[in-house]
Amino acid sequence: MGKDFASVPRLHTRTRLQAWDDWLLRSDVAIGNGTREEYEHFYFMLEAASAGLGVGIAPWPYVTEDIRFGKLTATLGFLESGHQYVALRRARSKRSSIFCDWIAKEALDFRDAVPTSSTITG
Repeated sequence: MGKDFASVPRLHTRTRLQAWDDWLLRSDVAIGNGTREEYEHFYFMLEAASAGLGVGIAPWPYVTEDIRFGKLTATLGFLESGHQYVALRRARSKRSSIFCDWIAKEALDFRDAVPTSSTITG
């Protein structure tokens, strides 16, 4: 689809109607004013994007496999969400330490796999 989105419909979900406005504000990218298409469910919006009906915004965890297998592309990369996750444990035990170490490593590996605009080609 390239990076010229001026005439491409922007796909929205009814649960995140401000997603495009938020993304445009945080990304400093101007993409023109394509039409707006709303979908009831996030899954339907992603399917519409996969079918070439427009361009959508989705968090990396929701589209990891679709991007990996070429169903979707992340032409402009991803932005940090600003969300943080915390694992609380009542007491330190060997098992809880092993689990927390494992989950921290998995989170870092997953974060490091997120494509950014500088790692996207095409």
